[in-house]
Amino acid sequence: PNPKPQPPDYYETRVFQIKAINDPVIMSLHYQVSLLSLLLLQALALYGSNSAVQSLTQTNFKSLVLDGSQLWFVEFYAPWCGHCKSLAPEFEKAAKALKGIVNFGAVDMTTDQQVGAPYDIKGYPTLKFFGDKKSSPDTYNSQRTADEIVKYVLSKISSTVQERKGEKKTEGGSKQQSSGGEHHKAHAKVLDLKASEFDSQVKNQQN
Repeated sequence: PNPKPQPPDYYETRVFQIKAINDPVIMSLHYQVSLLSLLLLQALALYGSNSAVQSLTQTNFKSLVLDGSQLWFVEFYAPWCGHCKSLAPEFEKAAKALKGIVNFGAVDMTTDQQVGAPYDIKGYPTLKFFGDKKSSPDTYNSQRTADEIVKYVLSKISSTVQERKGEKKTEGGSKQQSSGGEHHKAHAKVLDLKASEFDSQVKNQQN
């Protein structure tokens, strides 16, 4: 079949496009625009690479938070949100105070909206504590200060420990052994260390 007729300037446009690809000036300009876009995205991010708050994305959220056994306190935010910007230094302060105890993470909902989709995120910032029941995290609704955040997270740690021990608090504040307590005791692993074995066992775990 005969080729479809092209407008008079079609071939001139194609030649210009081919030359543009090989033009070092245009390629340099394209690189600078790409670099500027990357720097702009980094500037919009509330937490940098050296932050105690870990950036959580669609790539790492499942492996770190959902599939892991560690406890997480996660902020779902938008970089343009004024309340999120106000929270950032307090969230960072709390993350540093609890470093090594509970993991703090942040999800940018403008780039990774699918991460927060299952958790009914209706506004920013939304803070959720991911304990042992990763499919149903608890929502934080208290004051957005470092002190209040630390107090809340420590209370959630206490509750988690009691649940793992098979205990629960009654209304009067006393502890009650649940039916699963003996099961947990039977499967608890307690290592009896002699003084001579302490360094090799404990320090190796720390390393």
